[in-house]
Amino acid sequence: MDQRTRATKDWKRHWKWILPVTVLCLVLLYSLPKEIGTNVLHIAAGNADKEVCDKALVLANKNARVREQLGALEPLGALAIFEGHVRYSKAKDSVFMALTIKGAKGKGKLDVLAYKTDTLWALQKVAVRLKEPKFRKETISVLEK
Repeated sequence: MDQRTRATKDWKRHWKWILPVTVLCLVLLYSLPKEIGTNVLHIAAGNADKEVCDKALVLANKNARVREQLGALEPLGALAIFEGHVRYSKAKDSVFMALTIKGAKGKGKLDVLAYKTDTLWALQKVAVRLKEPKFRKETISVLEK
């Protein structure tokens, strides 16, 4: 039996599930959020602007209240920006990041708001949010301009 005959027989035998699966895949692909490409670009740009994260982490590590609650903060891992939330302005001159940070005593979120002046990023606001345990839930302001 040659290939063409075999392919025709396979199609006749399996069309009942191949066709619906193909249509379902196309519908799912079409229904994906339109912002998915923008979000990927924001995360990639956030990874390129790692200096913002590093500056904010240094400031948070110097804060006495943060050190008391979380201990010494670990450096941000390679995937910290991908696990967090990054949002750029349309003009790409400001960024908001919410990144997970870990310390010897626990973990929290590092919220960073920065503005770009020329080629340098200037931190506007840095805060650490503690979520767990529930009785310790608070936001520690590290920098507010």
